[in-house]
Amino acid sequence: MADYYYDKYKLIEEWDKDSSNHVDSETITTDEVTKEEIERYTDDWYITAEVYTDYEIRSKNAHGYKDHYLKLTDPVSLIHVDPLHYIGMYIYDYGGRGYFLYGWLNSRNSWDVTHRIYLGETYKIYKHQYQGSLLAEDVIKDHRYPRNGPKDGYWWVRKGPYTIPAPAIISPDNAYEINKKDGDEMPYLVFQLTPRENNDRNLYHVRVRMGFRSDFADYELYLESKEDTSGWEYYNGSSWQSFPSSGVSANTRVRIKPAVDNFEFGFHYWDCTAYNSRWGYGVSSEYRMIIVLDETEGIYVVSINGIQYNPISLKISESSNGETSSIDIVLSNHNV
Repeated sequence: MADYYYDKYKLIEEWDKDSSNHVDSETITTDEVTKEEIERYTDDWYITAEVYTDYEIRSKNAHGYKDHYLKLTDPVSLIHVDPLHYIGMYIYDYGGRGYFLYGWLNSRNSWDVTHRIYLGETYKIYKHQYQGSLLAEDVIKDHRYPRNGPKDGYWWVRKGPYTIPAPAIISPDNAYEINKKDGDEMPYLVFQLTPRENNDRNLYHVRVRMGFRSDFADYELYLESKEDTSGWEYYNGSSWQSFPSSGVSANTRVRIKPAVDNFEFGFHYWDCTAYNSRWGYGVSSEYRMIIVLDETEGIYVVSINGIQYNPISLKISESSNGETSSIDIVLSNHNV
């Protein structure tokens, strides 16, 4: 069951007569009384309870609208009464509206029914829900909460998956240079794992990718500690130790040192990611670049939008004040 980050908003609910995009509705009854004559019939039910001689119109608040109903008043005893007109004590259903029977009691205390009384006019009101002011950010909820909508009295907007956050790169700095001709080695790639939650007790493995493209659509190096812990180390607070096969906890510093022989002249981009078997790989870190200098048959290497190119020729012209006025690069017989 996937978890996500949500922003939590106040839920605004309004009722009106607009039926578009409503989430609920109610019927409102007006105060217009209808007394409708019906074909006379006799109900032989023997009445032992009270009936009434009158009624009144009452109302209740329904989301800011007055919803009306009939209330029977002035009860009378049915024992040895003269034949008079009375209002029945039972509410019946008539086209979705409640109504009372109206008639008189004969000498057998049975109904002689002549009319029905009801509130005759109704209309609909509709409930709409809207997103209100922001109450909290990055609240963790499961997939049953809506992407953008109401639940449990609030409005929720789903953000990203509640997964493992990106590690924080410590070193080397971006655009770090190594010169293979001078015997420089590849530096340790050092980063720190970010906790997924407060008091995070999970264990994590790690991954490093490195290649000529910053989008890592292709890469030259792909190292996963869950597959092979060789070369991986973690810092225990006082010294660097071999990476355990079970993984390390959040907030741990981790490092690995790739062999410089694996990298030729040019720009090399790398990033890092944490892994847990429950959530898989999390969010990758920002990428950083390492510049490898070496003897090469090519003269130039050009990086454009994080992708390395080997130009056929390159020409830079400067104006007299030292500012660059033009750069001409030829790539695969096309000018850039």
